[in-house]
Order: sequence, then structure tokens, then C-alpha cells
Amino acid sequence: MITCSKCGSQCEENSKFCVGCGSSMDVVQQPDTGQQPPQQYPQQPPQQYPPQQQYTQPSPYQQPPQQYPPQQYPPQQYPPPYQQPYIQNQMGETNPNQKYLKLGGFLLLIVIANIIYTVINTGILFAGLIETFDFIGNMESYSWIHPNFETAVYITLFGELLGLVSEVFTVLFIVYVFQRKPSFLRFQQLAFILSLVYVILVGIIPNAMLDMYDEDFIRNIGTLIGSSIGVVIFTLYMCKSVRVRTYMGSDEYMSKAVFAFKNQPPLNTPPQV
Repeated sequence: MITCSKCGSQCEENSKFCVGCGSSMDVVQQPDTGQQPPQQYPQQPPQQYPPQQQYTQPSPYQQPPQQYPPQQYPPQQYPPPYQQPYIQNQMGETNPNQKYLKLGGFLLLIVIANIIYTVINTGILFAGLIETFDFIGNMESYSWIHPNFETAVYITLFGELLGLVSEVFTVLFIVYVFQRKPSFLRFQQLAFILSLVYVILVGIIPNAMLDMYDEDFIRNIGTLIGSSIGVVIFTLYMCKSVRVRTYMGSDEYMSKAVFAFKNQPPLNTPPQV
């Protein structure tokens, strides 16, 4: 006897078809062992479970940072650099621009040179004024020298008076530098301009009127050209120098000058809030 693999019916060994379901017995023939075949169950797909969420209790030591509204602070006022104390940072290094807060360098040399030349030029001007007044007092005695002699003497007198005014402006320049007043550059430029006018009125025009084209005339022309170049170089130094801008505490002196070059901000000043 054989058992049908589909319906489990008992059939003869030589049967080609199952007597129960009529299917062909050539596919699977199993001998009859007297035991029932194991029941086949359809396989079901494994059940999918959603991943479990992991819940962690927040630690009391890991609280989120508390948010505070931004605070508005009024702008802080800073004193000029020359009034700031001498402070060292955490590394013990001092401010590299600290030396600029004191009068020194070329600015100090310029002040010293102006003091010396002011004393010398003032003496020369007073000596020239005494000689000019002597010519005026004895004009009739010197009128034979040249028809334009009298006019040349009065032009010389006017030039020497302008020279004295120039020396007064130089003194103001020196005082204003020590006082850190922004008008110092204007007075120095005015002193330079008046000194150029002095050379023209005293050393060039009178000589030309008296037909005295000698070595003094040529030297005075050279002095005029050199002094004009010196005015430009001096102003350029005052406008570009780090020491001057830092020592004065601001670049206000450029706006008060007769003429100035490109403005530069002073060093070592805090930013505006």
C-alpha cells in the first residue's frame, strides 16, 4: 500500500492514480508505514514590532542653559591715549605704542630746533629792524644810492615785521605741542608761510629793485625754494606720523591746519561702540 501525498488516501502499490483525489501517483510515492504524515502548516512571516523608544530620565546636572534677554549697555567713554595709565597685560607685555604717549622722536627734535631757531632769528630780526630804522631816519643821505632806495627800505621794514609775527606763531606752535592743542599745526604752517614772505620781501624784491643781482640774491632764491619744500615735508610728517597722532590723542589738528594730507586715525584708541 502506498499513501497519496496530497490527500493521504491508501492506494495499491501499482496504482497510477489516487482513488481519493485522482491525482497521479507517479509524483510522490511513500510506502505505508502505518504512521500519519506530519501535518503541514503554512509558514507565516515573522511579525514585525516597532522599535521600542528609549526613555532616559534627564540628569539634574545636565539642565539646558537658561536663556536671558540681551542687555543693552551704554557706550563706554574712554580718555585720550595720553591720559591712560601704564598697564601690563596678562603676559607681562607692555603696550608697544606706550612710548608714543610721550613727547619724543622727530617731534621732540622739531620742537628743540624751533626753540633754537626762534631765539637766533629773533635776534637777527631785531638787528635788521635797527638798521632799517637807521636808513629811514637818514633817508636823504642814502637817496643817491638808487631812485628806488626809499621804496625798497619800506618793503624791507614790512617784511621784517612779518618775520617777527612768524616767530610769535612759532612760539605758539611750541607751547601748543606741549599742551597737546590741535591748533599747533596751523600756527606752525602760518609761521612757515610768513617766513617765506619774509624772504621775498627782504631778500629778493629789494635787491631786484636796487639791481643787486649778487650772490645774496641767488642764495635767497635757493632759501625760498628749499623752505617751500620743507613746508610740504613738515606737513607730510605731521599728518602721517604715528607718534604725532598718538601723542595728540586725535587727528583733529589736521582739520584745523591750513592744509593737510590724508587723514589717519590715531593708534591705540578703543573702537567706538
